[in-house]
Amino acid sequence: MAVIWKTHMPKSCNHQPGSPKRALKQPKQPDRRYADKPSRFTLVVGAGLSFLLILGMTVLDKALKTPEAPAGIISFELTGTLAGAEKIMGSWDGPARIQAGISLGIDFFFLVAYACTLAAACRMVAARLRPRRPWMGTLGCLMAGGAWCAACLDTVENMALIQLLIGRGEGWHAVLASGCAWLKFGLVSGVLAYLFLGAALVFLRPATVS
Repeated sequence: MAVIWKTHMPKSCNHQPGSPKRALKQPKQPDRRYADKPSRFTLVVGAGLSFLLILGMTVLDKALKTPEAPAGIISFELTGTLAGAEKIMGSWDGPARIQAGISLGIDFFFLVAYACTLAAACRMVAARLRPRRPWMGTLGCLMAGGAWCAACLDTVENMALIQLLIGRGEGWHAVLASGCAWLKFGLVSGVLAYLFLGAALVFLRPATVS
């Protein structure tokens, strides 16, 4: 009697010559519309809060505009010297100094709002430009970080200005506040320039949604 030995082959090897092979499943690409939702929410909420806060600070700033401080609180930020800061504070009466303190307090909320807004906008622009211009995508991530760096500088600046406002400031407080203010404005200007350029590239040639 002939004994037939059966060999058990793995399922992957038990393949008939003419049968089609199973196609490998490709990973699904995330839908950009859903990926953008958190950034869009942050952008809308942050922009709304930024508008309301800057409106409040603009109202408070009216009492701070004097011949010594033509730009109001901004003149105080950029003076750079203790003598200049004292001259500006001397031009403010008691209620105006209180309004300056309130304005600096509101600015702590404003810096978080504008950092969230600018960072979210940078991420959205970078996501749309990355498939066609990878360097713009990388630059967008750096600019999003730059928005938060500006907020950190704004925080240090406000702390120095508060010391000047309450009469405990020294010369280096004025220098520190001025230096942080100039760096902050430079970073924010760079971020805005990136957003304007990126938005122009997106609208001129919309990226294809895969």
